[in-house]
Amino acid sequence: MIRLASVGDAAELERLNAEFNGKGKTTEESIRASLLTNRREVVIVADGDGRRLAGFVCVQPVSYTHLT
Repeated sequence: MIRLASVGDAAELERLNAEFNGKGKTTEESIRASLLTNRREVVIVADGDGRRLAGFVCVQPVSYTHLT
């Protein structure tokens, strides 16, 4: 299932981030804080087997209405 990330996903997001960027690039605590406070970024996750996430994507929506 594809869904928005929640604070409860922080540990799994840290694991996936370490696989992608290398260990030590971020912490579970910083991910948790970002999920709680960062209103510019949307994190979407793919549930795997119900216990582990299969993947994630981070996006920063931008409005281009000012260009028209």
